[in-house]
Amino acid sequence: MGHPDGPLPHGRGSAIRTAGDGMTSRRTGFELRRQRYEISTDDRPWIERIGWRSVDDVLAWSGGGVAAVSRSSDVLEVPVGAAFDGPANVFLKRYLYDRLEQRVKQAFRGTLIGKSRARREYEFLTEMRRRNVPTIRPIAYGDNYGRAFLHASFLITEGADGFQSLDLFALDAIRRKTMSRSQRRELTRGFAVTIRKMHDAGIRHGGLFWRNVLVRVDTNGGYEFLLIDPDTHGRLNMSRVPESGVVADLSELVASGIALGQRGLVGFMKAYFGVSRLTANQQKLTSQVLQAARGLAPSEHRRMAVTEAIGWLRARSSGSGRTFDSVDNFFGWICSGPAGSTRIAQGSMAILFSFSEANGAFDRTTIVDSERVTMSSSPSTTHDLVIRTDPETWVSIVSGHADAFSRLRAGRLNMKGEPSALCALMEHLDRKESAMNSTEAEVTMDAEANSASSVGSSVSETSQQTDERNFGHKYKIDDYARYYSEKHASSLGRRISNSIERRMIRRSLLRIKQHQSFASVLDCPSGTGRFLPTLASFGISVIVMDTSGAVLREGRKHHSLFKVPPMELVGSALGIALPDDAVDVVLCSRLLHHLADREDRMMALREFARVARVGVVFSFFDSASYRAWKRARKVRRTGKTGGRHSMSRTAAVEEAVEAGLKPLGMNALFRFHTEITAAAFLC
Repeated sequence: MGHPDGPLPHGRGSAIRTAGDGMTSRRTGFELRRQRYEISTDDRPWIERIGWRSVDDVLAWSGGGVAAVSRSSDVLEVPVGAAFDGPANVFLKRYLYDRLEQRVKQAFRGTLIGKSRARREYEFLTEMRRRNVPTIRPIAYGDNYGRAFLHASFLITEGADGFQSLDLFALDAIRRKTMSRSQRRELTRGFAVTIRKMHDAGIRHGGLFWRNVLVRVDTNGGYEFLLIDPDTHGRLNMSRVPESGVVADLSELVASGIALGQRGLVGFMKAYFGVSRLTANQQKLTSQVLQAARGLAPSEHRRMAVTEAIGWLRARSSGSGRTFDSVDNFFGWICSGPAGSTRIAQGSMAILFSFSEANGAFDRTTIVDSERVTMSSSPSTTHDLVIRTDPETWVSIVSGHADAFSRLRAGRLNMKGEPSALCALMEHLDRKESAMNSTEAEVTMDAEANSASSVGSSVSETSQQTDERNFGHKYKIDDYARYYSEKHASSLGRRISNSIERRMIRRSLLRIKQHQSFASVLDCPSGTGRFLPTLASFGISVIVMDTSGAVLREGRKHHSLFKVPPMELVGSALGIALPDDAVDVVLCSRLLHHLADREDRMMALREFARVARVGVVFSFFDSASYRAWKRARKVRRTGKTGGRHSMSRTAAVEEAVEAGLKPLGMNALFRFHTEITAAAFLC
């Protein structure tokens, strides 16, 4: 084994140095190239033998398996072995700055001021080991410059034989309940002691999520840990880490635990402090940790789901499982029937596969429920997950081709939405492959699919005529509902914005009251009850409605403001389960900017006009505002549309009038700056 092109001789631009040496430079045309390549003294001989004689040699390495991939780096696991007289394996982390904005940013960090990411991490890991904190051993780093820009850098660390990242370990052991209670207690205790040792040494990690912790079972049945990938910006202290740093680190750990449903925070904190009962100050710190963790938990939940899905794909690439020759072959395998206007049953998920190729683009929509996957040809389907890629990339991923991860590294796959939908699809494929191994299992699966189909038919016959949509999927998670409840009070700016928005809604309701009094309001979507205090001040009866029962439960803390508690209704604004003229006024805040399609907005507005007897108040994002301009500029620059959509005031009035409403007026704090705008209409 060696360099893919064979060992390279020393050249004018190649340099190998021991730690502490300087840079070499050469001029080719108008470009000044500089390379810094520093290696620990003990590791220099085997690195020379493997053929890594310059920074370019290391960056060009393509051997070994991909251990991790991100937007700016990848990690290769390289088996060195006895042939080169070095470690059994090493990790090669390559930081690649492909885009101009990345290079400009790194020019300041690694050239004009400061150090490159690779150099900082090398020095930080060295210091962690000097302070006896368990971490991976750094071997070398290198930087490659050109025209004052840092083009790329790398970090080589020793391999971690037998270790596994804690998130994958938890997915395998904790979620699937293959650990006993005593083993979990031992894991928690050992983990807490390791973190306490790091903090006592004056080191704050700064990225202590489970993915940055390696764990393995030792010979005595205990657990060993390695803390990797620290945030290297000023996290070293001469004494113990201050309380604010402790809260920041522990909240990242707890956020990963919440994502997996593990909430043994008190037990962890007892082991961290080495006590059998928490003191008042320790309980206060624990509360601060939990509060901070809830804000991080949604993104960690998404990351865990992606980790699980990628783990499944990597397992397929090992040689087991089916391979596919084309996209059509893939969809023919996973789907139970031909494409049709399939309804989305309760609990199912919709995935849009958007493929681009030389001859144009085409889409495939799949509906995944607990037993089967079907194709949908309905253009109005709301998707839980959107996957944008090209046919070759998708086929290489699901078939485990060798170029799958290089395509991922090149950004050939983009996912937006709820990644657990992809996990559901992977689980379905696992079940289908298992069923194909046995005729009896196949017959059973078909019977269950037919049963599910008959149940779905009976539901569709008794349901409303309007389409069922699955809006607000993420708000249905209890942890996210609690986070969303506290979100608008999490900072001074958000508290001010929340107060202003409440006054805007109040003014719009008063506009309607000046024309005709009202005694009942439908708050749709109500969410966690942000506007319930405003509605309570009118002394009226209220119906709160949302697609998520979890957020409605969070809103019950405002029910004591009413003489008669609001009635709760779970449902979609596109099909309100109330008769005509059921309430006097409909209040709809923070919904329409999530509906990109005019058809969806019109469906919601017509439902509001049908249910309301007196008037409708709704909010939207005004396109003639500074914030809308900033969002549009970001879309043009990145090509990512995001989940929020603006519209002009004229378009908002036209759509409302078409739905049967009569305009009264609009309210905004600062016209042309504030994006959120409230509008009042009469029926």
